[in-house]
Amino acid sequence: MADIYCDNALLGGATDVDTAVHGTLVIQGSVVLLNKPQQYPSKFVKQYNMIDILNTATSGIQELAEKTEQTFTRLADEWEHDTAGSSLIQDMVDHPKYREIIALGRDALPFILERLSAQGGFWFGALHEISREFAPSKDDLGNREKMTAAWLEWGRENDLSG
Repeated sequence: MADIYCDNALLGGATDVDTAVHGTLVIQGSVVLLNKPQQYPSKFVKQYNMIDILNTATSGIQELAEKTEQTFTRLADEWEHDTAGSSLIQDMVDHPKYREIIALGRDALPFILERLSAQGGFWFGALHEISREFAPSKDDLGNREKMTAAWLEWGRENDLSG
């Protein structure tokens, strides 16, 4: 996440949809100069209402989250279908759909935690691989119920789940 600045004042965070670099904010491919217009040749400057800029950024972030959720749901459904008969953890975590879910990165964490809470499943490997953390204690290893509770608590502590 990058910070958004306007006249050297911090306005907030930018995500993959928005990138702030030295006073330039890119929102869905449109360059918006946030510094004082007189600092740039007028042919390169377009002034925007800051509320409109932030609303556009928020809208883009929401669309990205919705797309990630749809992609996650599709992949998780396919993974669960394909591995329904398997009891081997290695088969589950090596499955191409599981690997694609992990490739979604941190954006997938709220959806994984939600699915874990609602339906259970073997999401521990994905949570660990994406977060680079290990929520359960060593004493809880092998105990699905305790591991699930630990990961859900971790999600709450990290503002990733309700």
